[in-house]
Amino acid sequence: MFLSNVRTIRSENCHGVTSALLQQFNGASAVLENTNLTNNDFNLLINNWYEGRQPNLKALILWQEARDTIDLATVLRGFEAHPYDEEEDLRARYYFLAPEIAGYSEDHRNLLDCVDGSDIIRPRDGMRCTVRIYMNVFCFYVWHQNFPPAWNPAL
Repeated sequence: MFLSNVRTIRSENCHGVTSALLQQFNGASAVLENTNLTNNDFNLLINNWYEGRQPNLKALILWQEARDTIDLATVLRGFEAHPYDEEEDLRARYYFLAPEIAGYSEDHRNLLDCVDGSDIIRPRDGMRCTVRIYMNVFCFYVWHQNFPPAWNPAL
């Protein structure tokens, strides 16, 4: 399937995209608009990552065609999810591992703000993901590293 050879996907008309198709994606990020994916589809995508598939995945940003149809409780069903706690300092507030997302949307700063996201830890390796619903957008971020590298002025 062509999705196994693509690093990044960006598409505006994604009515026919299914969770089964996205589960075959072996790249880093996908930004898809106008999808007809359901709460159950989003749950299946999280589970696919949770089970250890899609090791290269960094970010999925999936716009629903219909507004106000994403139910976070249904999306997170079966997972132990925790709210972001800035005082615990377990990860950065803004997702930074997919810089290509900044070029996809004028609203990218809001899309990448994970302050109101729900974190899930994968038990097998401790990898963290954040699930966030922003208006009619499902945002899924995998933290391959929890903080940006420290800036070194000597470099």
